Amino acid sequence: SITAGAAASPGNEWASVVKKWLYGVNPSARIHFFNAGIGSTEAVFGVSRAASDVLSHDPDLIIVDSGGNNNGLPYAQEAYEGEITKFVSAGVPVVNFNCVFRAGQNVQDNCNKINTAYGVPQVSFRESFWALAQRKNIPDGLSADDIWSPDNVHPPNAGHRLCGNLVSSYLQGILD
Repeated sequence: SITAGAAASPGNEWASVVKKWLYGVNPSARIHFFNAGIGSTEAVFGVSRAASDVLSHDPDLIIVDSGGNNNGLPYAQEAYEGEITKFVSAGVPVVNFNCVFRAGQNVQDNCNKINTAYGVPQVSFRESFWALAQRKNIPDGLSADDIWSPDNVHPPNAGHRLCGNLVSSYLQGILD
């Protein structure tokens, strides 16, 4: 749901922030950006959609936001590995991005071992901003209330902007 843009207004979800950045990097480049995020799903559904909803678009890069719906599921790690295996086997570079609930939970600890095994870099919102939010030291004068909606899970526009800028900054580092 976070990748799909829950709690953000259209065009402000983190994937759209990354899309705008990509189009700005080289305005003459031919870029087709596709967001396959669907709310209320987990990695098992992601594995079943990997070929039809992602690889069928012949991507040059895949950003996977393995989400909070996987928290506590006994098969989540295996399902996430299934997604990564399909993408890496297709020869497509993959980046794992993990958002975080306001209380600090996310699934990146479960993703770390798999990411390391498959050479997938991990971009972590928790490592970048969650601790700052607890200390009320978020960039641009934002507060935790600006980053998470009242459900304490989904980021509103400002939180999505932070997420998108974090992913874009990581990608810019690769380009540099």
